[in-house]
Amino acid sequence: MRYPQMPIKLTIMVIIGLWAMAAQAAVPSWLEVSKAGTGSAVMLIPGLASSTDVWAETTVHLQDRFTVYQVQIKGFAGSPAAPGMDKDGLLDGLVDALAAYIGENDLDHPVVVGHSMGGYLALRLARDHADLIRKAVIVDALPFYSLIMSPNPTAQNMQPMAARFRAQVIAGAKMDPAQRRPAQRQMLSRMVMDLAGLDAVTNWSLQSDAKVVGQAVYELMTSDLREDLAAMTTPTLVLTAWEPGGRYTREQTLGFWARHYASHKAARVEVISPARHFIMLDQPAAFMARLDAFLAER
Repeated sequence: MRYPQMPIKLTIMVIIGLWAMAAQAAVPSWLEVSKAGTGSAVMLIPGLASSTDVWAETTVHLQDRFTVYQVQIKGFAGSPAAPGMDKDGLLDGLVDALAAYIGENDLDHPVVVGHSMGGYLALRLARDHADLIRKAVIVDALPFYSLIMSPNPTAQNMQPMAARFRAQVIAGAKMDPAQRRPAQRQMLSRMVMDLAGLDAVTNWSLQSDAKVVGQAVYELMTSDLREDLAAMTTPTLVLTAWEPGGRYTREQTLGFWARHYASHKAARVEVISPARHFIMLDQPAAFMARLDAFLAER
């Protein structure tokens, strides 16, 4: 039996429609977003293996003036991972999911605040979807993560080390819990001064999906945004931490970070001290004062 042939124009329209549906389905549902407060939009993105609770005090501080969107990345801090998150394309998928959420929920140019990996995602939004956001705040995140690990890193030459780190993260999850917790807490103590914060960060890490964390580490270590900074125009505040008594002076720390953001003409870099990587936990008052000032700028 012969079936009537579909007109060419209609065939093309059907193909385009199916392609669009497939593209839409490919945008991963890798986020859980909660909302608090009223006012213009501020989006808070936590870092690697972290919970939205890292922003608890910040949310309380902002919610009487802003609508605060707290982003939980699935696979982190007890939130179950979604299919595909442990495969190549995790960071791209997260950027797509954030942009889709902003567009689908009619957020009016939010200020995006990201810590660590969340800072990388905020930079990616500023690069790929600058029309969707108003400002960006980058909390202790460099345009290339591997700058803290190697004097001359490139996305290519960091691949072997990144692959080893990914394997170590996955293998570490198989440790005896009685050994894993103190080892994880010791490692994370270099990132958090506040003891209550350290306990919370340790719990979040232990509750995270090791395959997703390992994939995120691999992609961060091999994703270099330095050459993209010069084209970025989104007003951006970069906050980094410094602790007295360390290897570098405050001035050296500021210089290192300022140098790597120098080509981003709409960005400025500031230091908060004394603090480690989780600035909002170690110095909440100073962090929120800088955030308030930046939000108030026109």
